[in-house]
Amino acid sequence: MVSKFRNAGQTCVCSDRFLVHESVLEEFSEKLVSRASELKIADGHDSDCEMACLISEHAVTRTDSRVKRALATGCELLTGGERMPDLGPHFFQPTILTNVNIDDDIWRLENFAPLVAIKSFSNIEEALEIANNTNTGLCNYFYTNDEGEKAKMIDELESGMIGVNSGIVR
Repeated sequence: MVSKFRNAGQTCVCSDRFLVHESVLEEFSEKLVSRASELKIADGHDSDCEMACLISEHAVTRTDSRVKRALATGCELLTGGERMPDLGPHFFQPTILTNVNIDDDIWRLENFAPLVAIKSFSNIEEALEIANNTNTGLCNYFYTNDEGEKAKMIDELESGMIGVNSGIVR
């Protein structure tokens, strides 16, 4: 949650693309949607605010446009996807999409927004292929209990930094 929604997703190491093993996709998605729906969205000066606004009208318009294009290409909206004008002109709902097309802007580009794009994978080789198929990727985070997968990911991920289970290893 912190890795995605800190500063409404507007940091250079916020997670944008989530690769989730197909065996846990449904459970992961349900838990993420549940927690995202509980976020306290408010003015950033509010002491219990967990997510504030985007930086500009341009950021909101870009976010809205990317969500609409992704939905037009077959993504499934799990939650969010809308502006929040009742809170102000720069607020956008925490948005979670699945079945994302890896050719869509929402997957290929850095979003700097409260957007989660989820794609499932079936094995570590597929995950690496998808993860490395981008020109962006300052930081990658992954979670595994398998030491072999851990070593393979550390060796083969093309990324500036890699977080494994917790913390940065490279």
